[in-house]
Amino acid sequence: MGSDSIRTHSLTVGDMDSTKQQFLDLLAFAGEKCLYRDHFNPGHITGSCLIVNYSLTKVVLMYHKKSQLWCQFGGHCDGYSPYLTAIKELNEEFGDDSIEIERPVFLLDIHPVEARGNEPKHLHYDVNYLAFYDDRISLPISPEGIIFYWFSLDKALVMNETVALNKMVTNIRMMKEL
Repeated sequence: MGSDSIRTHSLTVGDMDSTKQQFLDLLAFAGEKCLYRDHFNPGHITGSCLIVNYSLTKVVLMYHKKSQLWCQFGGHCDGYSPYLTAIKELNEEFGDDSIEIERPVFLLDIHPVEARGNEPKHLHYDVNYLAFYDDRISLPISPEGIIFYWFSLDKALVMNETVALNKMVTNIRMMKEL
């Protein structure tokens, strides 16, 4: 299975089945090796978490220095499950270990990562979860010195124009309509 055979896109909850199959194909091809950041053919699994306020009108985005992009919290699995990775990364980057990450999976996303340093171009198979936080409470100070802010859903789409964030915002708006 080469990287050319993998479709790169994000999916909303409604179309997760096709992307879920691509995740299953990766697992069948690579086994647990795809949970490690050094698995590049075609890529590896990551875990992330988007923080949203209870009224579903704002999200917290962090500034990712390497990518120079405002995005959700997350990182490489390094052998952990995507859910445990999302918890670990949120605790490390956000700095409030009382925040709870919701299940089930909020979004599955497959996106390309450009070659950097010794790493070739590859795919991130991101498993994204959702966490709720009270926007009336001051945001904590990141233990890792990461910058993050609340953004309205519309402003978040201006700050990050990726398909993945667009799908996340679409899902949040659909939740609000329920």
